Amino acid sequence: MAKYKIIVESEPGKGCAFDVAAPGAGIGRSAKNDISIPDELLSRHHCKIYFKGEEAWIADLATLNGTGVNGQIITEDVKLNLGDTISIGDTVLRFTAENGSFPAGAAGAVATPPPKAADTPVVPGGPVDLGFNGSGSEADAAKYAAHTKKNIIRIAVAFVAICLVAIALNMFLSDKADPNPVTPLPPQKARTLEINYTKTEATTNNIFKYEMTLDSARFLTVAIDDITQGRHVRKTTDTPISEDALNSLIRKFDEAGFKDMPANSGGIPPANTWNVASMTAIIDGEVKTVTVRNKIDPAAFKKLREDIEAFGRSELGLWAVEYSSDKLMDLAYEQLIVARKNSDARDIRLDNLYAAIQAYKSSIAYLETIEPKPGFYDEAVLELATAESDLDTTYKEKSWQADHAMNTREWETAAATLRDLLQVIPDRADDRNKEITRKLLDAEARIREIKR
Repeated sequence: MAKYKIIVESEPGKGCAFDVAAPGAGIGRSAKNDISIPDELLSRHHCKIYFKGEEAWIADLATLNGTGVNGQIITEDVKLNLGDTISIGDTVLRFTAENGSFPAGAAGAVATPPPKAADTPVVPGGPVDLGFNGSGSEADAAKYAAHTKKNIIRIAVAFVAICLVAIALNMFLSDKADPNPVTPLPPQKARTLEINYTKTEATTNNIFKYEMTLDSARFLTVAIDDITQGRHVRKTTDTPISEDALNSLIRKFDEAGFKDMPANSGGIPPANTWNVASMTAIIDGEVKTVTVRNKIDPAAFKKLREDIEAFGRSELGLWAVEYSSDKLMDLAYEQLIVARKNSDARDIRLDNLYAAIQAYKSSIAYLETIEPKPGFYDEAVLELATAESDLDTTYKEKSWQADHAMNTREWETAAATLRDLLQVIPDRADDRNKEITRKLLDAEARIREIKR
């Protein structure tokens, strides 16, 4: 089995090299991979290099950001040639021979070396006159024999000398450091983030305040005070948020351009109202505060606030507590309308029924802390149960069709049905989606085998 190398061509870690031996190599962010790369945009298990005979192939492991080969995102397994580039996240890798070499120019198939001269016998065109075929004297023949013997001795001595030099050179080089050592990528400095975010909405009748804090120990706390409703909630995570979650939050600040936002902006408040949102973040030791008073939020700041609030809901299991009761009622009814529209259009798009279920759940969640519940709450609960039952029926029917096609080796039909199922259950976190994806990969592999 051939042996190859993967060389990092982008920062950080440019120049680092990893062996790819016969069993192949898994590549991803997790330390459990054969090649672990600390790129935040990578999946924990991103792609896999494996072998078919002497050929190296690469497979994307159903990742969110995909795997590129020579600048093209792959949709199925692709054969690798020496010199091919592999793009994953922000990282660029080069697939090379064991010694780090690859053909000059564009990446292409591995060149077959020309046969050695010794492999091709020289066929003489006719009899060779050695000078003692009867036309010369015995003295000439003796002289020629002596001369030939000397040449043979010289050639033998030279051959032995070359062999000894080659052996010595090989021993010398073996003691030297590998020019392409397999070295780990340099560890990236851990990024840090602390947040204090407050939102206050006040009228002459009520004061609503929402506050979120992420401290230096990565504990997240949310506090809500809704005076009229008598809601006073305070909740802190039992354990620090994960490093992945922290890095995801930092990316949201980076993408929003938080450091470049104006520190203060405001307008004239409407009569008897007061609204203010303030975000203080310490990112990698740098402090920045952005405050918006009595005006519509700039788009980037609004998106960042929504992302932060959604993060708080997800981590603490608190749904919709960051809104006043009147706002919660409005949001719940809006989601109910969305759910009904998607449910009515279930025959137009395969993912509409799933979208309807999510909207029903959002509507119900918005009303979790509202008492008494509005009249449409019971309607939302009943319609959600019906939609979930319909989705389960559709899933089971199409799953049976896909399994039947696979059992009868109708791989194209199986793959098409499974792709439909991925639209019926589009959420990758859903265990049903994972099972569908596993079956689809199997069906597509069978199709490729048949076509070869």
